Formats: sequence, structure tokens, C-alpha cells
Amino acid sequence: MKKSLLSLALLFVSTIATAQVGINTETPQATLHVAHTTGIAAPDEFKITNANGNMDMVVGTDGRVSIGGRRSIGSTANWERLYVIDTITTNASSGRFIGSDGNRLATFATRLIPTSNLGGSFIMSGTNAYVGLPSEFGFSAGSYAIGSSSRVEKNGSAFNDRLVGSKASVDISNGTVDNATGINGEVWMRGTGYSDNIYGNRSTVLIGNVPLKQPNVTAYLSALTASTAGKVGSYYAYTSQTTIEAPAQTQYVDNAYSFYVHESMENRINATNGKWAFYNNANIPSYFKGKIGIGTKAPTEMLVIENDGGSDEKDDVRIKTFSSTGSTPSLQVMRARGSAAAPVALQNGDSLGGLGFIGYLSTGFSTPMGTGITSLYKGNGTTYLTNLEFKTSNKTQALISEDGNLGINAGAAPKAKLHVIKGISDITPVIVTGLPSYTTEDAGVTDTALPSGGLYKVNGSNVLYVKP
Repeated sequence: MKKSLLSLALLFVSTIATAQVGINTETPQATLHVAHTTGIAAPDEFKITNANGNMDMVVGTDGRVSIGGRRSIGSTANWERLYVIDTITTNASSGRFIGSDGNRLATFATRLIPTSNLGGSFIMSGTNAYVGLPSEFGFSAGSYAIGSSSRVEKNGSAFNDRLVGSKASVDISNGTVDNATGINGEVWMRGTGYSDNIYGNRSTVLIGNVPLKQPNVTAYLSALTASTAGKVGSYYAYTSQTTIEAPAQTQYVDNAYSFYVHESMENRINATNGKWAFYNNANIPSYFKGKIGIGTKAPTEMLVIENDGGSDEKDDVRIKTFSSTGSTPSLQVMRARGSAAAPVALQNGDSLGGLGFIGYLSTGFSTPMGTGITSLYKGNGTTYLTNLEFKTSNKTQALISEDGNLGINAGAAPKAKLHVIKGISDITPVIVTGLPSYTTEDAGVTDTALPSGGLYKVNGSNVLYVKP
């Protein structure tokens, strides 16, 4: 008893002298020091229980600290399982707000709420989360499993700067790295895994019911900024797929760009190595469903080349072939009835195609073509019979029929290998000059230099002769 009283007295003196309290120790090393009692089978070193008898805080013999219920550090609020806040109004950019709600599908989340003007360039919030989905845990259609999420909200007065939901920066001032990636998205498919759509990196812009037109909307932007001394060997803005998807709506989009190269890039690419806004270096086809305009933003046909005051080569088309195997360049026009999936043979009189020359008149470009070459199919669906028509002044002037007869002003069916019909204003249908002339008809017949079937005339005569 005396020893206990002596220990209590020493503890009291030690507490007064050092403002420290020791439990199971006469030399406390903190304001409150609880030491383990040797020989006592205690499952825990330290416990705090609430009015209901539940343990709110336990310090185990292994050194682990467990906190039950909801606890706050730096605040009297207990909104979350763990609520830590450090609000520094003199330098709000260093304020920290961390929250983790056990009822949410998130293992960890961070938020930042400034209490005054930060005066800096960025308001930053970082997250790092792992979401594991057990096979027995099901999600309804349309749910998400989010590994990391960042959200910036704006409501109220104008904010004359940028709102950035997520930003990643890589700063290399010295040394060498294998790869430098600002944002890297990876999707791994393993075993029998299956997904309808796989996106390594996808950015979506949602336009709600807002009355103001948004001048520029970019769903995915890849930009290169280099100083005058910065050199780039190859720059790939997109290496896979860029998609623009829009539902049926009454508010139409003025311009939609799946792939856009700014005009400022024109003088930034080494001209000796080539300039390519679109580059497909693989032996695979390229698909374009819509109209294509070269030199124009408003093509009216599937392919339009427009030269608006540029140099002469801006409106030229050239086909080159370099081959030792007999390959030759060609331009082919093909026509069938039906559809691409189920083509049907042509019928007699169907147009195969044409080449037209159209001039601009006071009322616009003339249609149909003023001068052109067209071809009609003249068979029964099993033969190769076709004709060729030559037009000038929007009228067929000459025609080669399906049997090879050439007609000039002779209609659609010339009756001889050369069939010429005199026009109303023509003096004669045929004018021949420079023919050989002889003194008699027999002299032309006996001339060995004149080929058989050659034309000649007699001096002073307007009659033409044919050598037998």
C-alpha cells in the first residue's frame, strides 16, 4: 500500500512538473503515455468506448489504430467516414479537403473548396482510385465503374479563364526518356473478356439545352506547340479513330470536324520531307461516305476540286504509273442497275457515263453540258454493245454506233462506215482538198503511186474518182 501511495505521489509530482501523464510508466514521454503492462494478457493496449458501449478507438498490441463510426480532424462536422480539413484563409491554395463516404462506390476521393481568391493559375484536385468488380456484384445497364473522376462546376458570374476538368503535365528539363505521355489511356482485354466498344482514350462533350451557340466545340484535341528552336521528326495528332456522334436534333451544327489541321501548320512542316494533313502509310483502304472538297468547303458532288485564283496546277489531275510488268494508268467509268450488294444488268439505252465541258453563263454554269462525250449501252444485258456520242453546243454532232459506223449529223443509227448528212446551212456535206489531179481518168487509174481506193480528180473537173 505504501508502495502504491509512493508511486501515486511520484506520478502526481511528475505530472505537475512536466505536464505529462504516464500510465504504467514513471517516465512519460508524451502528454499522455500509456505503456504496455508486462504479464497481463490484454488484447488491446488502449480503448475508448462511447455511451453505447461501442469502441470508437482501439490501439492494438500490433500497433494498429482503429477508429469506428465517423470522425473529423480539423472540423466539428462528421459528414464522412473520415473527414479531414485544413482551411488556411491566408493561403487558400494550400487548403486540403479529403472525404471518403462508405456508402459511395469509391475507395478514395479528394476535393478542393477554396475559401478565398487563390491568386494562382490553377485550381487542382487529384484522385487515384482502384475499382475492383467481383464477379458476383452486378451493375444495371448504363452504370459505370470509374477508376478516377474529376469534375469542375461553374455557376454564376463570368469566369474569364479556362475551366479544366483534368490536366496532366510532363516536364523534362534534362536527360533522356523512352516515352513522354501527358495522358495515357489503356484498356486491357484478357482471357475471354469482351466489350462492344473499346476506347483507349475518349473525350466527350455534352451540350445541354442552352440558348447560346457555342462557337467551337472540340471533343478530342491534340495540339503541338514548339518554340522556334524546337524540332519535330514526326507528329501524330491521331493514330486511330476520331468519331463525331450526335442525336437527332433541331439545333443543327454549323461545322463538324472529325479531323482538323489548322492553317498555321502550313509553314511549320518541312517542305522537303512533304506535307500531309492526312497520311495513310498502310496497305489498307480509306473510307469516306460524305462529299469530299479539295479547295472548297462546300462540295456539291462526291468529289469537287476547286481552284479559286490559285496557280495552274491547283486544278489538275494526273495519273502516273512506274512499272515494268505492263501496268498502265487508266480512268474507268462503271455503271450497273440495282445496288452494290445486288447489282443488276443494264438495259438497252442506259447511260454508261460521260465527260462534260461546262461553261459559266450569265445565269450560272450551263446544264446540261455544252460539250461532252457520252456513251449509251445498246445490248440486251449479256452483250458488250455500246456507242459513243460526241456533243458540241449541247447537241450530238457525231456518233459511233455499236456496230462501228461513224455518223456525222446522221442521227442515232448511221447506215455506213461513214454516213454524212448535209445540214440545212451547209453548202456541201464533204469538202476535200489537196487531191492528186490527172489529165484523164485513166491516168489516175494507171498511176502506181496512188493506192487502190484512193481519191483523185481530172484537171478542170469537179468530179471525184476512186481508183479501183
